[in-house]
Amino acid sequence: MSLNDTERKDFDAFLSILYPEYGWCSVVLQLADRGAYMYRNFGETDLTYEEWKSVLHLSTRWGFTSIRRLALTTIKPPTPHDRLLLARTYSVDEWVVPALSALCGRTEPLTLSEARQMDIEDVVLVVTVRESIRSRALQAKVAEISRYVEAAQAGIHAGCGAFAAPLSTPKRGDSPPTSSPVVQRQAREEDAREQGSEHLVSPVAASPLSKRN
Repeated sequence: MSLNDTERKDFDAFLSILYPEYGWCSVVLQLADRGAYMYRNFGETDLTYEEWKSVLHLSTRWGFTSIRRLALTTIKPPTPHDRLLLARTYSVDEWVVPALSALCGRTEPLTLSEARQMDIEDVVLVVTVRESIRSRALQAKVAEISRYVEAAQAGIHAGCGAFAAPLSTPKRGDSPPTSSPVVQRQAREEDAREQGSEHLVSPVAASPLSKRN
């Protein structure tokens, strides 16, 4: 186990799990066949989110499977964006689709800071799915957004040409997408101009020809 490039705060948090003080963990008294004994309840450690990130980081790096499992079941990412970053960094595949779905379904778009921390594929996926569900005027449920995300992921893995196909293909019974009022008004104005141009006659052509004396 190498301590190179290990920050002190990460190591302190990791040691608090390996050697917890009684003030950090609850002490449980149980009766055994030969009397009473005490053990420490590691599932009730009072660590912050950042400290659990440190525990997850080092347990993954050093191969402490049980401590990694404890960190994954205990850590509570404050936002879907944080959850996605943890999922990508520490290969927690079951967190990816729920995190991406939450980012696609929330009201606020991705911020520049969030996008810079994400993989470019995830950024494109979130933007594409958000555009797709909004262009259809869709009040999407969480499960439906998850299907869009999974379809977009399949498109990314298949190649750029197949990326937008699952999102642009309407399902049976879907109504055709409607354009915005601005686009509809512009179309009506263009039609009116085209119709008006058919009735215009050149002033030269309209003037009567003078007769020669």
